[in-house]
Amino acid sequence: MTESIKDNVEHIVDEIKEATDKIIEEGVELTRGKKAEPLAVSETVKKRSWRKKRKRLEKLHTARSE
Repeated sequence: MTESIKDNVEHIVDEIKEATDKIIEEGVELTRGKKAEPLAVSETVKKRSWRKKRKRLEKLHTARSE
């Protein structure tokens, strides 16, 4: 009887470990996805900012040339 209880407990512990590993992996994937969104937005903002600066400099250069 004691051996049966021990086997059941070991089985339950293994299931808990597997479930925990799965939850952790899903959390890591979710975090990666959520992290990628702000990085993409940040990159877009940087590109727009550089474009605006470039246009201002081009206008300034054109105005000085005339």
